[in-house]
Amino acid sequence: MLHNKNNGFNINMQSGVTAFESFDLLKDKFFQSWPNTTKITFGQSFSNNYTFCGIPQPSSWNIIREYNSNDVPWPGMVFGITISAIWYFCCDQMIVQSALGASSIVHAKSACIIAGYVKMLTILFLVMPGIVARIFYTDEVACADPGVCQNVCQSKYGCTTLAFPLLFLQIVPQNY
Repeated sequence: MLHNKNNGFNINMQSGVTAFESFDLLKDKFFQSWPNTTKITFGQSFSNNYTFCGIPQPSSWNIIREYNSNDVPWPGMVFGITISAIWYFCCDQMIVQSALGASSIVHAKSACIIAGYVKMLTILFLVMPGIVARIFYTDEVACADPGVCQNVCQSKYGCTTLAFPLLFLQIVPQNY
């Protein structure tokens, strides 16, 4: 069903991303998507430990981070993930079967390239709708206070798992 141009993934991605006039506007709105609890307690003397959890990090749009980053520093990205990616793509069942089942070397190379592009579509189908969901439903998806998160999604650790279902239920037509 993924070949249908009107499936839920495409509707989520297209309608969510096209709600913004430009990619720069999408980025600006992403950095402005602070939950209300963060906006209220930011800069207050009584602010709790969770105030800064709801603020998007300045490095959110950078794949290559600083060498001392807490997420994935650039040496880990270059040396660690590259080695893992080479192992993954060389041992991945989809790519191996495409190469072994090909009728010629050209077809094998083409199948590997197409399989790699299909894997890159994950960014369009999953990551971009997640960014749009954070912008549209900031208080639900980006809740920073465990008490608020518990009320929203019955989990005190965060409600990021609500991003795709919320966007899907609000944007996809009713009887789809």
